[in-house]
This record gives sequence, C-alpha cells and structure tokens, in this order.
Amino acid sequence: MRIFVAGATGAVGQYLVPALVAAGHSVIGTTRSAAKTDLVRRLGAEPVVADGLDADSMRAAVIAAKPNAVIHQMTDLAAATDLRHFDRAFKRTNELRTRGTDILLNAAREAGAKRFIAQSFCGWTFSRAGGTVKIETDELDSNPPRELRRTLEAIRYLEQNHHRFDEAGGHRAALWILLWTRHRHALAGDDRPAAPPACAGDR
Repeated sequence: MRIFVAGATGAVGQYLVPALVAAGHSVIGTTRSAAKTDLVRRLGAEPVVADGLDADSMRAAVIAAKPNAVIHQMTDLAAATDLRHFDRAFKRTNELRTRGTDILLNAAREAGAKRFIAQSFCGWTFSRAGGTVKIETDELDSNPPRELRRTLEAIRYLEQNHHRFDEAGGHRAALWILLWTRHRHALAGDDRPAAPPACAGDR
C-alpha cells in the first residue's frame, strides 16, 4: 500500500514511518524543512517538503504521491514549552488540527485515497464526570479550564470532522487517540519521545 504520512519527522511520525516500512508499505513522508529530507530517507520513506497550512503545497504533494491512504500526524511540539500559557504554546498545533485537517482531507479526497487516519489525544481532554477510567466513546470536557479551551476545541474539531472522509463511497476514516506516557528523550538530546505514545483508543 502507498501511504502518505503528513508529519513524518514529528514525535509520532519518526516511529510510525519505520513501522509502516517494516510492514511492507511504500511510504511518502512530509517535512516542512528541506533540511530534514535526509531524516525522512533514513526512516525509510520518500521525502517531500510541504507545509501543512499551505493548501497549495500540501495538495500538490498528496496528488503527486497517489496514495492509497493518508495519515495525519502533523503537530508542532517544539514551541510547546510554556504550559502556563497552554493555548498559546499549542497555537500552531491547533491550526494543524483544524485548518490543516481540512487541507489534508480535501487533498486526500482529490488524490483518490481510500483511507484517512488522524492523530488525536486523550487524558485531560475527557469530561471530569463519571469514573476515572475513560474509553473512546466518553464525552470530551464541556467546560475545560480557560487556558485549555482553544486546544480542546481544536481536538474536538479534528475528531468531529475527520469523518467527512466517509461521505464518498468506499472511503474509510479512522482516528488514533494517543496517550503520552513518556517525556522527551533527555539522554538523546532530541525531541523524540523515549518510547512511542500508547494508543488508547479509536473513534
């Protein structure tokens, strides 16, 4: 299968791409920076430079790739250091979860892809009502703290809108809900998590 991974050099993408290649898939991976194309190659994918918030560049990249499946792994976690101002720190990631999702969905549909998979997140996002153990069908928090509202709105948008890919016959959409279990890899001195995040469910 030809798989287009948007965000191949991100915290999750760096683990996902080699796993897909090892499973026998042909992978095309995006990066915003031409300086990271060698990293994409080392991961085993064919690199392409495209900005997830630039509709023209992403559309051209997806159409040229002619993928069977498109996977949305786009985040910008490098700037997410000031968690006291959470929404400000995740501003670009939230744009990628909203406008970036729309751009990638439209490009995937136009390219003729049959599957679309997007990354979401769980943990603090769930409603505080009910038990402490949550599953993928539980409601998201309807009244989060003020500093988390825009981020939760972006997550909610992604989860509600990725299913638009199902509208055309034969198309399938899925959502990976990820729970971070490790912090940055301090010993390696890079931005990769010490282990891939755990998949907590699928909406």
